[in-house]
Amino acid sequence: MRDSVSLRLRSVGRVLGAEVLGTGEHPLLRIHSGVVGLRQEHFEDGLDIDLYVDNNTHMTTTDIPVVEFRPNRLEVLVCGPIELRAVVRRSCRRDHVGLAIRIMSYCGKQSFAGCTFDLGGGGLSFTTSEKLNFAAGENVRIELMVLEKRVLASARVAWVANKDGIRHVGLAFVEVDRAGHDHLYQFIYGLQRQKQAH
Repeated sequence: MRDSVSLRLRSVGRVLGAEVLGTGEHPLLRIHSGVVGLRQEHFEDGLDIDLYVDNNTHMTTTDIPVVEFRPNRLEVLVCGPIELRAVVRRSCRRDHVGLAIRIMSYCGKQSFAGCTFDLGGGGLSFTTSEKLNFAAGENVRIELMVLEKRVLASARVAWVANKDGIRHVGLAFVEVDRAGHDHLYQFIYGLQRQKQAH
């Protein structure tokens, strides 16, 4: 089974989605299709690799030297082996709640709908059956329907995982638009009070 990972290019700060095709001394990574403008010099300072297993499991490794970049096939040969370590995640509590959500890329090339899995003051996670090209670290715009009121926010993709054909994505809030800020956090506070009451 191929692992989906996020690559952070240390020289330019760019984040890309990829798959691990091989392991061992020189693991092979294939960048997701549709990425353009990459050159060998973008990999000169190496890269960091993040693996998001699920909502609670994030593994990472940093400063991986790149042996070769193959632009025609979008493949990267790195010095291995890749040794991932666990990362402590999330400081804000989240509660399970299903809300309609629409996610939009800032470049305007991708927009899709999903359903939230959980929600808290620091962010949310959602599921969708649509194909995603987002990678961890990418910024997106989101539209939430909270008690029949639309709430807009900007968010950062924290992790992406696939399970049984369903995509699970975690988002960390960057900024909630002023018009919906109080409405959203009053809703979150209400969820937490309900849970405490039970």
